[in-house]
Order: sequence, then structure tokens, then C-alpha cells
Amino acid sequence: MRPVIEPDDILDAAQLDELRQTYGDLVGGFIRLFVAETRARLERIGRLIEDSDRLALWREAHTLAGSAALFACDRLNRRAADLEDAALRNDRAAFAPTAAAAAEAFRRTEAELAACFSLSG
Repeated sequence: MRPVIEPDDILDAAQLDELRQTYGDLVGGFIRLFVAETRARLERIGRLIEDSDRLALWREAHTLAGSAALFACDRLNRRAADLEDAALRNDRAAFAPTAAAAAEAFRRTEAELAACFSLSG
């Protein structure tokens, strides 16, 4: 498992500002899409753990980690990377708790993003 880098920030404020400067009003729509896709991805991850589909679990965790990094979601990125590592190592005992940590990171991330952007509509 990768070591947790402190501080364990939920969002990277500087990176979010850069996204705002680069994409302007479009960034809110990008964030809404990211949130919706992440909800669906976490549901798929849960099913893949139940199905013991290690390769598909790795792929979903890898995609989630990359998306989280793109949208400055530091904590979610790290938790998804932990899940990705567990899938690579085939550490089945770590799948469920690591996925739960990623889901909790997403709940916190979504709340922080909602404070920064209008996520309705």
C-alpha cells in the first residue's frame, strides 16, 4: 500500500483555481459529470468486489484515481490508488475496506466540491 502523504487534503485548492482559470464557466459542468460518473464507478467497484473480478476492479480503481487527480480530489485519488494497488497485489482481504475508504473519501470530496461549485443542474 502507498504511504499516506500528509496533509491529507480533500481538494487541492490551487489546482481547482487553475481549472477555473483554464475552463471558466465550463468547469462546473465538468465537476458535475465527474461526481455522477464517480457515483456509478463506486457502485461498479462494489459489484466487482462481490464478483472477485480483480482485473476489472483494477481498471475501475485506476480510472477513478486518474479522474480524481484531474479534478484536484487529492484524498479520493490516494484512496483509489490504494484500491488499485490492492487489486494489483490480489489482496482480496483489502478490497472491501479499501473501497469503503474510497467511498468515504468521495462523500467528503462531493461535499467540498458542492461548497465550491453549484452541483445541481
